[in-house]
Formats: sequence, structure tokens, C-alpha cells
Amino acid sequence: MRFRGLWLLTLLSFAGACAFAADRAASGSTTAQPAKHYPDEALLSNYRYANVFFGFTIDLPADAELRPIPSSNPTDGSIALLETLGSAPHRSVVAISAYPSGDEGPKARLLLRRELDDELTIGVEELHGLTKTSIAGHSFFYYETRRGIDQHAIYATDLDGYALRFVTAGRDPKLLQQLEAAVTHMRFFPPQNIGDYAGVGAVPYSGPAIPTHLVEELKSDPPARKLADGKLSGNVYENAFLGFGYELPKNWHYGTEAAVMPAVERSREQNYNRPAVSPPQRALLKACERTLVSAWRKMPEETGQIAYDDFGEVTISAMSLACFPNVKFPDVNNGKQALSDFMVAYGLGHPIMQDMKGARAFEHDGRTFILMDGVVAYHEDGDDLSRRVSVALALTTQRNYLVSFFFAAPHDAELHELMNAKAAFDPEPVIDTATAKAPDSGLQPGGSVAATPSAPPVSAAPSANVQTASTAAPASSAAPQADSSPTTSEPTAASSFHPSLLKPGETMQDQQMQGKPIPKKSH
Repeated sequence: MRFRGLWLLTLLSFAGACAFAADRAASGSTTAQPAKHYPDEALLSNYRYANVFFGFTIDLPADAELRPIPSSNPTDGSIALLETLGSAPHRSVVAISAYPSGDEGPKARLLLRRELDDELTIGVEELHGLTKTSIAGHSFFYYETRRGIDQHAIYATDLDGYALRFVTAGRDPKLLQQLEAAVTHMRFFPPQNIGDYAGVGAVPYSGPAIPTHLVEELKSDPPARKLADGKLSGNVYENAFLGFGYELPKNWHYGTEAAVMPAVERSREQNYNRPAVSPPQRALLKACERTLVSAWRKMPEETGQIAYDDFGEVTISAMSLACFPNVKFPDVNNGKQALSDFMVAYGLGHPIMQDMKGARAFEHDGRTFILMDGVVAYHEDGDDLSRRVSVALALTTQRNYLVSFFFAAPHDAELHELMNAKAAFDPEPVIDTATAKAPDSGLQPGGSVAATPSAPPVSAAPSANVQTASTAAPASSAAPQADSSPTTSEPTAASSFHPSLLKPGETMQDQQMQGKPIPKKSH
């Protein structure tokens, strides 16, 4: 898919160049426009990082055993360029980020001055105060501090409208010297000559966080728009496009907007006076993630605030796996590192994830789940004290989408009751999005089930090879779009897609969905 997009881009660029040449033939100007580059575009090998946008290289010391790791997009507006971590016990670090200068002008010195003041406030040992130096003909500022056995040196310079910040850190004095030498011996070059500097074995690298170019691509063609609404029959939600069904709590209120996660995000933004999610992450969530259905024991208020006593929530969301180009959904046999890398790539963009306990991957009926739980504290306007809510989140993949199930309740007992739900997943091939038509919506955003039922579904026999699993699963919630609500219909004799959650001739009053509860314990 990506190569196809690049080929199309090449064709369009060629066509545009030809048109430009025709218009400017009299002047003899046929120069094509240079390709657009982004600050986090780079080439990376096991011994060198080479940035395409700024034009510089840093050699990575072999003794430090550095490896690139994923990270979240910073909420301060900076762009993560490189994040590496060495093996234990030294845990060396080389990290690079870029801060847009905007109309402020040079900001490298101010950036480090504030950082050093903040560090001194918490009681670090200052090894070298803020100093100006020169590296490869460029003016740099740097300082060094130590706290316990951890020591680091931070460098910054102003370049092409950005303040570039370089962090070297670790615990071994010899390795620290090598890391600092890597920065002080960095080389600058014209960006168009990167092929002469990248080194042997270099591969494209788009930074540790969400690539800037990916965000631009996703904003122009949001994967979330391709998701069909789904249908709510009684308390059973079905989505034919994704091929799964889920049994929601009976007699609850249903809608398309989550309540707890937005409340946590509002609280975090008020407490820290900054966005809980970075602008790139916000753009990615809006383009990639869609809340399919949300159920609440009590209705949220018009302001979005939620009742505390006897409150409960189940929210199901889906996000395209194309939004995680650098990591794959882990398999139970992939080991802890694959799970850790994926959770960093996914979780740090959701404010509630910092309150979750360690993620656990397990397999159930041939399907891999990731399960987390925890307690989240947040504050609502008008409350004297913060609220504490037990939460759980489960993730699985279905038809190239990450399906998430989010649960929230005042206490663990109610949470476990919510998690004892049933789900069914259809292994059939994905529906052709070119011909699939999303059904009309029957839910009001943020409200309860609409009174007008949809047309009766077409009767279909249940699929014989349906995999069933209980999904103690949660969902992360992005801002839902106006047309993203599931449809609702009165209970009928059969489901409208394979697999059916009811037997032929059976109604919801006769028998509930025959899925399996998710195991309460896993290893």
C-alpha cells in the first residue's frame, strides 16, 4: 500500500513537472520542485543516525549496545527525532528532538537554561553549568548533571528554524564519554548529499514516535471514515465490517461517546496546564480511531460530566493498524519486548494508560488479547475530592483493525462483573470497502437509543466456524464523528451478518449470545 502511494506520488510529480515545463518552455525552465522532507526523516544503521531534513550524522558507539525504541509524541510541541536505549545494566541513552522556534527566534540557550533550573530545583548535582561551545562550526550550549548513579549531558543548537536538543545519559563513566564524543564529533552536510554520509546498511527511519509525514497522510485520508457503523439489537452490538459482536449490559444507556477517558483527559489538562495528548497524537486519533458504541449505567450530563455512584461504562473502539507502521501487534510467542514496544506506541497517546498496570498478553481460542487494569484518579468541576475509578482495557486485532474494549466502574467488584461479558469474532475475509454500505445510524451521539427502528435485517444462518471469546476489553476514545453511531433495530429472528449471535428462529428474549467470558486470570 505504501509503495503504491509512493508510485502514485511519483506519477503525479512527473505529470506536474511536465505541465510546468510546457508552461515555461519559452524561458527554458524545466527544474522539478524538490521533494518535501520532514524533520523526523532519517536513515539509521546499527552504527549511525543521519537526518535527512537538517543534514547531520551521529555515530552510535558499539559498546553502548543502543537500539531504537518507540516513544510517544511530546506534548510540548517538539518533534522526536531519535530515541535509543542501551542494554542493562548501564542503560545508556542517546535521544534527539527538535523544537520549532517560530517567531521567537533562537531558543536553544533558553531551552537548556529552563531545563537546568528545573533540574537544580529537584536537587541534582551540577557537574558542568550551562556553557557555550562549538561543534562542527555550529554554536552549541550544553550542561551536565548527575542524580544518584544516573548522569547526563544535554546539548542544544539553533538550526533551520528549530532548536535541536541532544541528550546523552547513562551510568558507566566510560560509556558516557563515548556518548558525549559522538555528539561533539557529529558532522553536518548539505541534506541533498545524505547518500554520501548515511553509511552502509542504513534504512529509512521516521523517528521513534508518530512520523510527521504519516500524520499528514492520515489526515488527508482518515482510516476511521472507512469503518461502518454497526448495529445495536437490544443490548447486542454487531459490526459486519469488522466481523464481531458483543453483548453489552442490559437496560443501560447507549451512545457513541465515551465518558471516563474524556473526563480523565480534561482533568489532566487542567492539572498540568498543557494538553494531555500531543498535537500529532490528537491528529492521529482523530484520523484513525473511532468509537463504535458506548454504554453507561447512568447517562452523562450535557457537559460530559458523569455520575460517580453506581456508575459503569463499556466502550468499544477500533483503530486501523496502518497507524502503527513501526511496530506489530504482539503474538504471545514474541516475548516481552514486542509487547512492550507495542504498548509504548499505542498506550502513551492515551492519558489513561499511565494508570494501567503492566500489560499481559495471552491467547484464547486462537486469538491474542492484551489485557490491562488499574485505578484512575481525576477531578470533575464542582467536586471537592478527586474520583477514583477502577478501569480495564483489552485489545485484540480483527481485519487489520485494533479493536479495544474499555471498562470503568467505581470498584473492582463492579468492574469484574462488567468484564464477564461475551463476544464473537468472525474469521471470514474482510468486506470490500468499495462496495460495502454503512447502515443508517439509530443512536444519538452522547444519548440513548433512538426510538425509530431500522429496517428488518436479512435473515442469515449462523457461521459454523465462529471463534468466540469473552472480551474484557476496553476502548480508547477519540472524538467521535457525527455519523459514527451504530444502528439499532428491534430484536429479530436472526442476525444480519455472519456470524449470527442467535440461532435460527431464536430471539434475544429466548437466549443471550453464546460467546465465552474472557478468562479472569491469564499467564
